[in-house]
Amino acid sequence: HTYTCIWNMRLFELTASYMKDALSSFACTKTPRGNLDQEPSVAGMTASTSCEDYRKTVLARSAAAKPMPPNEEQVLGAIWTDDALGALLSALEAKGMLDNTFVAVMMDHGIVSKTALFENGVRVSLMARYPPLLGKASTFGGLVTNLDLAKTVLELSGATAGFGLDGVSFAQVVGAGQAMPNFWSDRCIFFEMDYDRSARCGCHKIIGLGAVADSTTFERAGTLGYSQNTVQVYKVCDESGGDNIDLVAVSSSAATKTSLLEQLACHDARTAPGASPTYAACGLEFSTSPSSPSPSSPSPSSPSPSSPSPSSPSPPSSVAAASQAASTLVVGVATVAAATVLPFLSVW
Repeated sequence: HTYTCIWNMRLFELTASYMKDALSSFACTKTPRGNLDQEPSVAGMTASTSCEDYRKTVLARSAAAKPMPPNEEQVLGAIWTDDALGALLSALEAKGMLDNTFVAVMMDHGIVSKTALFENGVRVSLMARYPPLLGKASTFGGLVTNLDLAKTVLELSGATAGFGLDGVSFAQVVGAGQAMPNFWSDRCIFFEMDYDRSARCGCHKIIGLGAVADSTTFERAGTLGYSQNTVQVYKVCDESGGDNIDLVAVSSSAATKTSLLEQLACHDARTAPGASPTYAACGLEFSTSPSSPSPSSPSPSSPSPSSPSPSSPSPPSSVAAASQAASTLVVGVATVAAATVLPFLSVW
């Protein structure tokens, strides 16, 4: 049997005084669903001591690191999350299930521009462990999204969904030790937040802002000194620092902008309210062709991202569209400290 464990590193990002309050002000028997009859005993955390004494070690380890405010809360969260993940792995090992369990650890969004469509808002850390397939400390440089996890888990477990799914399984590509098919470096992946849309195809990325009055991407851009153009184009494979230059006005980028706008229009058409699901549209189908994926049906007849379609009801501005967290694969890295800048998915 193959088992699956998906771990969201939510504790790592808690700020304000949440972490310290949780560690020092609440009894271990208190839970969101009510009070436990007795403290939980968790191997690697509380099994050999009291819950209160264990929590004191978290506070002491954080203090020893001497973090400066406001980083203290993030350090506390990182320590507590690391302990919890270690306890989970130890429990799987004790049951003889560790080496046939696919364990994935991921963040739910970036940190610097959270709720915005810039790279440091949508790129996340994604790490995995599965000895039958993944080698230690290996990396995969292809573009993957959190939507790929469902198909990957289904393939590893030998199961089928019985219905259509977005995403592409990366299981065999990561574990084969072969040259990475061009699909994984050239594919188009999409992101949504509020009325804003974004597509990254290979090394190029476009951001289209809809109603700027309701756009957290527009708001974050103003705070961080980023471009607030309603259409923005970036070259995002330059790790030397050139990724933050908006190329939308550069004449040599006109063809790239047009191609990316076609991808966004295709994505808008296939995901419009009332549209029939089209899971293999917009260059999302797997291919080993050396050429970059091009938009397929439906045809790019929908409006550009700067103007939401008037033919279908717009969602309330308070309801954010689901955001696809783009990451790349990193294998063998157990730290989450540099999560927002990792260009990989990691396997440890």
